[in-house]
Amino acid sequence: MNSPAKRPLALLHGWGLDSRVWEALLPHLTPHFSVTRLQLPGYPGRPDGADSVAATVDTLLTDVPEGALLLGWSLGGQLAQLMAARAPKRIAGLVLVATSPRFLAGKGWNAGQPASLLGGFSAAVGLAPGPVLPRFATLMNQGDSLAKDINRQLAPLTKAPLAEKAALLRGLDWLRDLDLRPLAPKLPHPALVIHGEADSLMPVEAARWLAAQLPHGQLQLMAEAAHTPFLHDPAAFAGHVQAWAQGLPA
Repeated sequence: MNSPAKRPLALLHGWGLDSRVWEALLPHLTPHFSVTRLQLPGYPGRPDGADSVAATVDTLLTDVPEGALLLGWSLGGQLAQLMAARAPKRIAGLVLVATSPRFLAGKGWNAGQPASLLGGFSAAVGLAPGPVLPRFATLMNQGDSLAKDINRQLAPLTKAPLAEKAALLRGLDWLRDLDLRPLAPKLPHPALVIHGEADSLMPVEAARWLAAQLPHGQLQLMAEAAHTPFLHDPAAFAGHVQAWAQGLPA
């Protein structure tokens, strides 16, 4: 008797760290899903060439299997929302991890970062990307009870091969400019929002807002995790995704 086909699941990484960031999670996902790892243009192994967020969305969609669940982390979670809006019938559901509709704080939005943080990173990347990524990896895991272990896992991803400077700068521009608050209530997809309770880079208030505004949003918080909840406890993280996916239509 043939076993049922696995549901397709596409993973989209965030800023600075490429698709190798999923390595520890994959053994917990592949028994249940047919996994595709997406790579942003300009990151290792994928030539640059998509010079706008719209072009990047279209490029990424060509690699997403029809009817896939789309899991996006951080900046990847923002792009995942844009991808779902661009091709709503191609995406069966969203898993939005440690992400936010708007990265920067502003009028009516306190669940963000000051513009000076991005400005500092942009200036440093413009000079030399190499030293920036280890600092970023350490920053995003501040507050995680397993920060030292996670930082050790991420260390190889902060060394060559790195994303191209243009791709890194472009991603910081997107984090500065994107405001997806008007989009969230219009996304018809079932959506699971997973967030670390200790995330100081994208505050948990952003996740609560997103889950409440998405028409079919569901919030899953992970205690003691910061910006990489899928590395804090890969088995528990995958369990949340699997349990949610089991409740979706085939």
